[in-house]
Amino acid sequence: MTWRTSQGERILVGAEAVLFRAAVLSLAGITDEAVRSGDEPWDFGVPVFDRLTSESRLAMLAAVGFALLRETAECPPLTAVNEATIATIFRHIEESIHEEVASEEDTEDPFYWRRLVALAGAETVADLELPAETSCELDEWTFAVETLSDYILWDNDFNSEGVFADAEPGFAQVNYEGMGIDEDYFLAVPPDPRASNLDQIRKVLRELEQE
Repeated sequence: MTWRTSQGERILVGAEAVLFRAAVLSLAGITDEAVRSGDEPWDFGVPVFDRLTSESRLAMLAAVGFALLRETAECPPLTAVNEATIATIFRHIEESIHEEVASEEDTEDPFYWRRLVALAGAETVADLELPAETSCELDEWTFAVETLSDYILWDNDFNSEGVFADAEPGFAQVNYEGMGIDEDYFLAVPPDPRASNLDQIRKVLRELEQE
């Protein structure tokens, strides 16, 4: 198994994997455009991820995507940066549904993201009440996406970095233990790939296209 999710050590399969793969590749495409153009990357409201460079974001998307969609020998440690990457992937799904609803008549498949979420929710979460794929009720879709996110993430500890930043000596240690956070959780350094490494990262992402 390759990820310590809230539901145990596992990789994603079935409709859950289809949704996650689509979101990783969609977000990676947007991110790679920013890499190539030099444009400022988008903010998603997940500070740990938002402050990464486009190159680091692309590397994290490849790493997290591979770990959740491919069988590996062991689970990577849970860190603020990789959990924030997962949270951003699900935030991208939410935003994609918002865009889908807003431009329903202008797209080739107007229910694409809603259909993927509905299928993943029905297959993954028992008794989850899901809207019809044609529904435009954004609150219901947000709840469905957040529920699917909770089936991978344990919590939102990655958003708690500011609690420890300017803490008194001893405060962090006590609260790390109290919150069940590893001491290295916020210290893990995201990759900062040079141009020579980007081709390998793109290769990993292309491999993820294969189910």
